[in-house]
Amino acid sequence: MIAGATGFVGSNLVSELAAAGHDIVVFARPGSNFYGPQASGIKTIMADPSKSLEIILDGVEAVINSIGIIREFPSKEITFKKVHIDITRNLVDSAVKNKIPRFLQISALGVNSDGKTGYQISKYKAEQLIINSSLVYTIFRPSMLFGPGDKSINFFADLIKRLPLVPVIGDGQYRLQPLFIEDLCRALAASLKRPDFNHKIVELGGPDIFTYDSMLDTLGAAMGRKSVPKIHLPVSPMRLAACLLGGFKSFPLTNEQITMLLEENFVERGSFEKQFGFAPARLSDTIRNYIK
Repeated sequence: MIAGATGFVGSNLVSELAAAGHDIVVFARPGSNFYGPQASGIKTIMADPSKSLEIILDGVEAVINSIGIIREFPSKEITFKKVHIDITRNLVDSAVKNKIPRFLQISALGVNSDGKTGYQISKYKAEQLIINSSLVYTIFRPSMLFGPGDKSINFFADLIKRLPLVPVIGDGQYRLQPLFIEDLCRALAASLKRPDFNHKIVELGGPDIFTYDSMLDTLGAAMGRKSVPKIHLPVSPMRLAACLLGGFKSFPLTNEQITMLLEENFVERGSFEKQFGFAPARLSDTIRNYIK
């Protein structure tokens, strides 16, 4: 069963597992739309994740939780606590009651007990709910994910297309390690058959570590640009703007997102291939297929 199957990670995961021949229960909240593959082995169930899922989980061999948000909108009752903690608790409780053999959780790189943001803290608390349960679990902490339909690389590419100068917070030398969504899904699928991943937290990043500036240059090159003109903006005024306007969906980032960006986000080079036996796709090679 895949919770969050209508999202970027979940929909790609459905495609990967369906191609591998798995029977899949797609769990989506009422009112959402599932755009993944349609096949005889895929069953879609609409249900409220804040309510009991015992019937839905009956007979399920593994639960994969890909539900998550990157920013809150409390006025719409969209909060980190509700989405990351409360829903995870409900999934864990239901999985325990139904004696589900495996539970896979999609967390995020940088999550730890010393988190400085509500996002990190809520993700960490969700992890602890799983770790402290009786479930056989694997927690995945991927770096920034990219692929067709992502909300990160596509956003940066749009800035390059539209603006004469691309705004960069601070010096642009903080590092990132983008991971291709298909590689994450392939790793998740592989872990279902590998008991050596039981009761483990797995941190994942792509093959290349970029500075923010060099990542923009890589995107620009893939789009046929000779260079990407940038304007580096002081951090403090950007934090102030994010504090004042971050509650509006139209404003592109929050103060917490700035904090996480400046903290950096990467793992040891080559660790992905060591764990899964294949090299993840490079950003410079992959984005040419979907960013023009």
